[in-house]
Amino acid sequence: MYQAQDIEVFIFAHDRAAFLREALDCYLAQTVTGFRLVVLANAPAADVLQVTQEYAARGVETICEPAPLNVHGCVRRCQELASRAITVLAHDDDWVHPAYVENLLKCYNQIPGIYLALSAMGEWDEKPFSAPGHSRVFLLNQSELSAYIFIGESFAFSSSSYKTEILKHAPAPDFARYGKVNDVPFMLGVCGGGRAAVLAFPFVKGRT
Repeated sequence: MYQAQDIEVFIFAHDRAAFLREALDCYLAQTVTGFRLVVLANAPAADVLQVTQEYAARGVETICEPAPLNVHGCVRRCQELASRAITVLAHDDDWVHPAYVENLLKCYNQIPGIYLALSAMGEWDEKPFSAPGHSRVFLLNQSELSAYIFIGESFAFSSSSYKTEILKHAPAPDFARYGKVNDVPFMLGVCGGGRAAVLAFPFVKGRT
């Protein structure tokens, strides 16, 4: 049975201190506590480092990388750094519902054989989450996940979660080949011979 302590969340940050503060507040307001929360600060701006220093007292860790990594470089670095059973890869400009981590845990504890769990993406409206959320899940193998994404169903690459043992051995993101859309082939590569759990409720809001 997975517990919150089995999860670590990496938030990628570079130069958007205000966004980072909001993302950290979302994860610190989760209905479950005890997971590891880490800012992966790549070539961070001074105000980003200021935020990380402020949040250190609340248990937020910081790993500083000297060079800018872009999203795909951050993913590669997290493949190396991940040390707990479940890894969440988060962006600094998204909000997550207070019950998001709780629902991720339900997926991993109640559904055997899943390699990743992710959420539908909600539209950005700058309003606090008000609905309690529901735990309806689409359970998809690799080809079904591919079709799900291809027909335009909602999914969030940011704040997606992965079984760490699978994540570490998955092909690294290939930015040179796929560019910014590499999130899709990367997720499909991780899914591999397992299954993905997609939360139908939009527990993640992404800025457009």
